[in-house]
Amino acid sequence: MESMFSYTQAAVERAMKVQGVILRAMAKKITWWQAAEIAVGGRGSDGSGVDGAERSGRMQGRVLRFV
Repeated sequence: MESMFSYTQAAVERAMKVQGVILRAMAKKITWWQAAEIAVGGRGSDGSGVDGAERSGRMQGRVLRFV
């Protein structure tokens, strides 16, 4: 059966990245904290650990974004 949904190349690549990170954490090659940092993209471009959306207040209350 053919799927009715189509994903962008960027969405597929992001899902594969997250899957790889989760598998590395499950294999205990990295910690779950490291996996979370990798999955959310690490630090902001200025190195502060806060991205532009957080600095501007648009993302108040956000914990983690995986997808």
